[in-house]
Amino acid sequence: MSINRRQFLGLAGYSAAGIALAGCGGFGGGSEDSSNSDELTFMFWAGDAELKAFQSLAADFEKAEGVPVRLQQVPFAQLLTNVDAGLQSGQAPDVFRVTYTDLGVYSSR
Repeated sequence: MSINRRQFLGLAGYSAAGIALAGCGGFGGGSEDSSNSDELTFMFWAGDAELKAFQSLAADFEKAEGVPVRLQQVPFAQLLTNVDAGLQSGQAPDVFRVTYTDLGVYSSR
């Protein structure tokens, strides 16, 4: 299966929540001094089946695009705190999963 970046991001967001893009600098959390600017970071919460799906999508994306995807699974209760801290420090993930109710908060900023 071959997927491109747009499909990966769309599929990641389709997983019963939503996604929000962070940063403006492309890969690497949007920070100009990020340690690996050729890497896509994706922070999310997930159950076992969702985790396997995200791992499969990431592997397909890496194979198709040659861009490593760093998956950052965190507990649901910690996700927003981690994202907010990353945004404030300039080290936010490129993509993160949020609930539909939180999507408006991040998309309005």
